[in-house]
Amino acid sequence: MKRMLKILAQLYPTAWRNRYGAEYEALLDDATPRTRDAFDVFLGALKMQITTWSLVRITLATCLFGILAALALSCSLPPRYVAQTVITVYRGNASGLVPTSPEEITDELRGMTDAVLSTDDLSPLIQKYNLYPKERATMPLDAVLNQMRHNIDILRLRPGAHSNAAGGFALQFRYADPHTAQSVDSELTSLFMTGNLRSKEAAASDQLQSGLLRVQPQSGLVFVVNDPPALPQKPSFPNRRLFGASGLLAGLTGGLMVAAIARAHRNRTAANS
Repeated sequence: MKRMLKILAQLYPTAWRNRYGAEYEALLDDATPRTRDAFDVFLGALKMQITTWSLVRITLATCLFGILAALALSCSLPPRYVAQTVITVYRGNASGLVPTSPEEITDELRGMTDAVLSTDDLSPLIQKYNLYPKERATMPLDAVLNQMRHNIDILRLRPGAHSNAAGGFALQFRYADPHTAQSVDSELTSLFMTGNLRSKEAAASDQLQSGLLRVQPQSGLVFVVNDPPALPQKPSFPNRRLFGASGLLAGLTGGLMVAAIARAHRNRTAANS
């Protein structure tokens, strides 16, 4: 512990060490240091350094600390890979397939999403791909299902997106393993395609029961897979550039606050002296 306290004493400004260094070591030789003493020496050195540093030096130090702390945090977080399928939506009629409006797509997805992302459909995927093993060991199935739903995103695409005249949506799934993310996203795409077919069959059945003897075979919305899920090459989270920028901003803000406090402390010390 004495060796640690001597090392920490090197953190004090040079002027302080030249004036009190010998006295400090003599006091240390006669004392029985504790762990708390090392903490006090470190805080004292930090406080003295801050009160003697200039505004620029304080700000640079806190910015560097913020960046390093943010990057360290980003390295400790588990990665998340995003697999995406782009599905174009058309409306079928007697003349063929025609582009749909965003409102039609939104209405269709609103009616399908709850059914497709039901427990009966997602539970087999969790078992098949052994998803969320740690969570399943400590959490009930409903909580694991909710976490899976949280990792599924359905993004509406306007007409013209991905070089398509028709609108559609992108189906995304986030997971720690890129191969699993790709496979599960492909399975989810199949569930939506099947759900759309069931919706069309139900609509045709309703029309037949209503007395309509002839139903157009291409009626309803038609889902076409435009971009199948590719293997994610880079994690989407954590974004180390974003973490670094956030750390820089936090360090800059903290540095300005510390500099203001240090300046106020110097002014009080000068006034008292």
